[in-house]
Amino acid sequence: MRTTAFRLPRLLARIEKARWSALLTAPLEIGDRQPSKRLGARDVAALLELGRHRGLRLRLDESPFWQELRKRITSQPNRADFRLLGRTAEVAAEAAGGRVFRFGAAHGDYTPWNRAPQHTPRCDRLALWDWESYREDAPPGYDAYHFLTQSWLLTGAPSPFADSLSLRFVEALLVDAGARASDWALCYALYLLDRLSRPEPRAGTRLRNLLLTARFAVAETI
Repeated sequence: MRTTAFRLPRLLARIEKARWSALLTAPLEIGDRQPSKRLGARDVAALLELGRHRGLRLRLDESPFWQELRKRITSQPNRADFRLLGRTAEVAAEAAGGRVFRFGAAHGDYTPWNRAPQHTPRCDRLALWDWESYREDAPPGYDAYHFLTQSWLLTGAPSPFADSLSLRFVEALLVDAGARASDWALCYALYLLDRLSRPEPRAGTRLRNLLLTARFAVAETI
């Protein structure tokens, strides 16, 4: 992948085990500035470039992301938490309707501690590492929502629903991917559904509370 807004480390080896995988990469040169804990314009530039990589414009119901998500949710019909996911998925599908969005590449674990400004004589962009969760079927805003959610869970940053400055950055990513700025709750619900439908999500109760808030916000738009 040729990039201008961010730099990837050179891959040396990939390690595959039964329950986990890891990438062995060469070190990245970074500057001496501390990385910001807030989502900013440099992040938006990197995520815009990444999200356009191998992007496909599809309806939600025909996207591989949605089909795999529905498969995971319906695989656990007797679990109360998965029934919550199923009801939220129905609301999200109704809100999306027949509209087309771009589903594209995502880092998968985009957080303040997996990126840093790369201020060197040769470039001025973000260095990104820890690409084990990379995917190419992500819905609009996926990496930005992950950044905001993990920052809230682990560093005491504002709730994603209360961080109005960061939400404006997210809106730019949504519009670029064919969504509306007003779809921020819908796309956030898709991110949360994806995380909560996977085995043993960290901070599951707090994430479910966020999902309920997102679901009510989406329902108000229908």
